[in-house]
Amino acid sequence: MNKKCKAENQSINEILAKSCDAKVNVLKSCNEKESGCGCFPSGELSSKGDVDLVLLIDSSSTMTPRLSGIDEAVIAGFKRAKETCKPNIRDNWFWVDGPKGGSSGTSPLGNPINFTQSHQKYLESLPQNAGAVYFQDLNEPTGHYPGEEGADAIADIAKYYDWRPGACRSILYISDTTLEGHYSTEASNDYVVARAITEATSHNVTVFAHKIGNGSGVTGLSPTIVWADYVNLCSSTGGYAETGGFPSPELYEKLIEKAICNCGDGCTTVPTPEVKPCISISWGDSDCDCLETDDFEILCISICNCYSNIGFNNFNISRIEITDSDGNVVANLPDGTPSVQAVPIGPICFGTIAPCEEGEVSCVNREFVINTRGAKEGEYQVILHGICFDVNFNYHQDACFKFNLCKS
Repeated sequence: MNKKCKAENQSINEILAKSCDAKVNVLKSCNEKESGCGCFPSGELSSKGDVDLVLLIDSSSTMTPRLSGIDEAVIAGFKRAKETCKPNIRDNWFWVDGPKGGSSGTSPLGNPINFTQSHQKYLESLPQNAGAVYFQDLNEPTGHYPGEEGADAIADIAKYYDWRPGACRSILYISDTTLEGHYSTEASNDYVVARAITEATSHNVTVFAHKIGNGSGVTGLSPTIVWADYVNLCSSTGGYAETGGFPSPELYEKLIEKAICNCGDGCTTVPTPEVKPCISISWGDSDCDCLETDDFEILCISICNCYSNIGFNNFNISRIEITDSDGNVVANLPDGTPSVQAVPIGPICFGTIAPCEEGEVSCVNREFVINTRGAKEGEYQVILHGICFDVNFNYHQDACFKFNLCKS
């Protein structure tokens, strides 16, 4: 897009934004589900909006001394949220994995709650739950540590909970340990957090959380790593994580207000698929040709796209480097120039590599030279630094919205 067109589009959007933000009615989707990633046109929750909020609370033994302050803090949070954005809230409360003591009653909003219910029992009550992470993890070699599998609980509830059609979906997770639980390592936490992000974003669920306390819990991971996992999980779904501190009305007023009134308001992160262009370097006019210690050889870099539904845009290689077999800089000549060098060293621009079409791979080629003068015999490496490109996905979708005509 050229600068003139970009400036005109920006000006038009600024004018229309004022008009569109003033509109008070929103057409409902024909299938009664969110259109797109779940955000509202104005970027804010409507005063008539429906919100489903699921509270997941760590049920492990280390949480026992924390629980006395949670109820009071949550009540304060619900009260503030109702005053702020006046939503229609349906809430549900689950202990993570194992149940704790309690009885049936009502939530601060007056909704019926079974305070002994665990998310495990809820999953078991569903007719289709075979894919739930909780049941898969029971067979893992490390075993299963009830009460602390927070990321997996978030993934399962995001996927299997009975969300109301058209309602904004929030999960609030409260725990004092890592998102993976007792058997955590940094790698295992990364894995379960990525899985939870995938399920939450796939089902338009915004995740909020409170990591209680300043320590990392029983696993020994540093607080910095643990806090980063909480922040990554929540921010990637458009939510917010509170790290450190203990449950209090002041803290939970703000946190629950965010979970209810900012549901669907933030930017979410789509899990990035592994996309690899095919890169090759070719040279030589015959099988007998070889690169010699004193030579001038033209080589061809080919960038090919074997994907049919994506294109590569703005494809660039920043720099070409020649090294020895161990990755070290090649020896210089007496005049200070390299004995083996690439010309040009870069940057090299490839532009757009179109999608593969009808079985024909799309390729773009560029040339460079390897110049050798008095070089040592042996093996060398060509390293392509800074391979940068944008991925353009090609989609074709329809959207349907309903409206009624009133008699004139």
